[in-house]
Amino acid sequence: MVIKFLLIEMIIIAFLMYLVILGASKTKSEEEIKREDEEQIKALNEAREIIKKNKENKRKENKFE
Repeated sequence: MVIKFLLIEMIIIAFLMYLVILGASKTKSEEEIKREDEEQIKALNEAREIIKKNKENKRKENKFE
């Protein structure tokens, strides 16, 4: 019985959190959306560079073996 109550409570909390996140994203201005998009693009480019460097380092290590 307690487990069912906790499960239902967790589902309700998850749904309310979803609504909060959804509401927060709908109230953003165009400037905020544009800035977030630019930040995401920058982060993806940085991640690509890191992956590229890691691949190059692995290739160098394999050559020495």
